[in-house]
Amino acid sequence: MKRSIKNLHTKKFSLISAFSVLFLLAGCGDEMNKLTVDELLSEADGQYAQQNYDDAIRFLESYELRFPVHVHVPESVYKRAMSYYLSGKYAQAVAVFEVFLDRYPMHDKKVAAHKYMFYCFYNQVTRYDRDYSLLEKAIEYGNVYKGLVYDDKEFNQAYSNLQKFMVYYYLHTIHSSLSRSPKYWIQALWNSHIMIMQHPKHLATGEAYYRIIEFLCAQNSH
Repeated sequence: MKRSIKNLHTKKFSLISAFSVLFLLAGCGDEMNKLTVDELLSEADGQYAQQNYDDAIRFLESYELRFPVHVHVPESVYKRAMSYYLSGKYAQAVAVFEVFLDRYPMHDKKVAAHKYMFYCFYNQVTRYDRDYSLLEKAIEYGNVYKGLVYDDKEFNQAYSNLQKFMVYYYLHTIHSSLSRSPKYWIQALWNSHIMIMQHPKHLATGEAYYRIIEFLCAQNSH
C-alpha cells in the first residue's frame, strides 16, 4: 500500500513537472511572438555571435515563420544552416542548405553553401569501407566548389585528405559494377581509368589495371 501511494505521488509530481515545462515553453513562445522583425534578427545575431546556436536557430525559425517574405529571409535561412553546421548537426545543416540552394540559386552565399555542404559530408567520413554514400556527396559538392574557387587552401587540404578515401571508393565501384550485369561493366572500366589517371602511384592502382585487362579479355572471348 505504501509503495502504491509512493508511486502515485511520483506520477503526480511527474505530471506537474511536465505541465510546468509546457507552460514555460508556451510562455517563451508568446514572448517571442511579441518581438518585432528587428528584435528577432538582433536576438538571433547576438546568440549566433555568442555561439549559442540552438537559441539562434529558435529566433531565426520564428522570424522565418512570421515574416516569410521579408527581405532578410535568405540570409536567415543561410545563417540557420550555418548554426546547425557549427553545432555539429550535419544532417539538419544539409537539409537547410539544400532549401537555401533550391530557393535562392543566385544568392551571393551560394558558393559558400556548396563549400559547407562539402564539409557536412566530409566531416562524417571516417571509414573508406562503409561511408560510400557520404563520400559520394562530399565528392559531388567538393567538385562543384572546386570549380568555383581556386585559392581556398583549407578546402584544398581537406579535399586532398579525401583522396585516400577516393581510391578505395573507386575500387568499391569497380567491384560492384563487375558483380552486376555486363551493361554495368563499362562503369567499372571508366572508374578504373579515373583511378589510374588520378592516383597512378597508389598501391591499389595495380588492381584497377588488372580489372581493365580482365574486362578487355572478357570482351575478346565473345
